[in-house]
Amino acid sequence: MNDLNNTINGIENSIYEINNAIYGTNNPICGIKNVIYGINDAICGIKNVIYGINDAICGIVKPKNDINNAIYGIFKAIHSIVNGLKNGMNGLKLLIPLIALLMPFMALTMQLMELIMSFMESITPLIAFTMPLTSLIIPFIALIILLMALMASEMP
Repeated sequence: MNDLNNTINGIENSIYEINNAIYGTNNPICGIKNVIYGINDAICGIKNVIYGINDAICGIVKPKNDINNAIYGIFKAIHSIVNGLKNGMNGLKLLIPLIALLMPFMALTMQLMELIMSFMESITPLIAFTMPLTSLIIPFIALIILLMALMASEMP
């Protein structure tokens, strides 16, 4: 009985831990958003490199302006890629609380398994006790049915 109380207390504690984890983990969502922003920045950076190359090709006709634009595009692309990587790393860092959120669920599952096992352990002697009783009751039921059949046959 003490084990059962401890198991129930463990389940309650796991539920409190899950609630705390749910209320305390908005950061992974922001982290995922930062990863997406980082990917977007990296794509914009690649696009800027392409624009810069295009401007450099056009710069053959108008060298000064377009070469400057190409260099600016390349630097902007590098800046965007660095920002994207930085945001991506921040996002991955913020995913760690999501893993911490899953830990109480695993603890709750273990507590439930312990509860089921203790219930099975407590019911096993009851089953072992009632099996011989059923073998004793069956002949009495057969005797009652036989007596009822005899009484029914003697009635007019």
